Amino acid sequence: MDIIHPLVSDLFYVILCMLFTDSIAGKSFSFHAGKLLQMALWFTSTVAITSLLAWDMIIKILFLIISSSIFTSLITGKFSFRTVAAVIMYHALGFLADLCAWAAVAAMDPGNNLDLLSSEMTVVTAALISYLVQFMCTMFIRRFICHKEIDIISGSEWIRVLILPVSTLFIMFAIVYGTYRNMTREIFMIVYGVAVVILFLNIYAFHTMICVTAKERQINEVRAKLAGATDEIKKYSKIGDELRAHTKLAHEYKNNLNLIKACVRSSEYGKLQSIVNEFSNGLDDSMDIICTHNTAADAVLNSRYSKGRHNGIIFILTLDDLSDIPLSDPEITTLLANLTDNAVEGCIRCKDPRKIVRIGFENSANGLLVSVSNTYDGRLRTSGGRLLTTKEDDSIHGCGMENISSIVNKHGGTDSVSYDDREFRHTVRIPRASGGRS
Repeated sequence: MDIIHPLVSDLFYVILCMLFTDSIAGKSFSFHAGKLLQMALWFTSTVAITSLLAWDMIIKILFLIISSSIFTSLITGKFSFRTVAAVIMYHALGFLADLCAWAAVAAMDPGNNLDLLSSEMTVVTAALISYLVQFMCTMFIRRFICHKEIDIISGSEWIRVLILPVSTLFIMFAIVYGTYRNMTREIFMIVYGVAVVILFLNIYAFHTMICVTAKERQINEVRAKLAGATDEIKKYSKIGDELRAHTKLAHEYKNNLNLIKACVRSSEYGKLQSIVNEFSNGLDDSMDIICTHNTAADAVLNSRYSKGRHNGIIFILTLDDLSDIPLSDPEITTLLANLTDNAVEGCIRCKDPRKIVRIGFENSANGLLVSVSNTYDGRLRTSGGRLLTTKEDDSIHGCGMENISSIVNKHGGTDSVSYDDREFRHTVRIPRASGGRS
């Protein structure tokens, strides 16, 4: 026991310090051969410090803080003062856990038997209780204060997670109580081994839960991106259909124009009137009226204009020549599709009879300025300063703002949103590369 317990204590110190630092400092630990070797060196360093500096508690703790800060930085690949602060906080937590453990042990000895309190079995058991308290505090901090990956676990699931460490705590108290019932050293060694194994199982289960929930979060992020990509594919497909319809309409317009010319030349005015009436029937619904000299931009704007008009939305447009904008066709398509979709859908949900969408462009030597504003119902969802989608299926929607930000960041532009209780405004600025429009 004189050899085994110090090694077990040092091992628990390394593992718990690692988990606590991960929770507080946000340092993620990954396990492979190189990291395991660094952890083995950390453990060896801890054993050396605790054995060689046992004569002075303050110096020993100081060297442990230095050693742990160095090795956590090596394992995570990045040094920060936050890491050092987390290590110091862990030592403070360990001190408080020791006080709680010894207070619990002393409370079980109403006779204040000093020989019993100073016995080897009591000291060892109090140390195990202290480590379990540290572990449970780390779980609590990670879940309720730092809101790490496991915050996606519901309250009922969290209660089930706590069953194992709480039951382990009762086992520890049973061991302490057994020491007061003259437990033999041989039986205590067996029970001690079982308690150590159970405590390791607690930590392993906790770490596994962290890994599983982190993977689940990554999978959900990938699903959201795939859903966003699916939406984009549908938009491109729809725009392609609109472009083909536009080409077909232009071809039909040319043929009808030639027919009109022939009727004029032959003075067949009755036939001319019939052709004009037939050709103009439904022309307002199919004819593109927005022209910016950019095919992709025209397709998006005319499509949204048609959709908005059928929903009683008034469009106020300030257009510019977009033939040489600093964006590719897919980029201007994605940018305008998301901006105008959000504006039209916000207007549709608006109960105000005056539903207005304002779209403005300025294409200058400095770059492209796009401003889209719309009346809305005054209802917004925010989280941490970020706007969230108000659509019911937020697993599919909500990627539009991210797509806009991605394009803006790619070109070094700016993206700003402002709103009041009636109008929502979204402004995007894309700078022009040197040598652009003059």
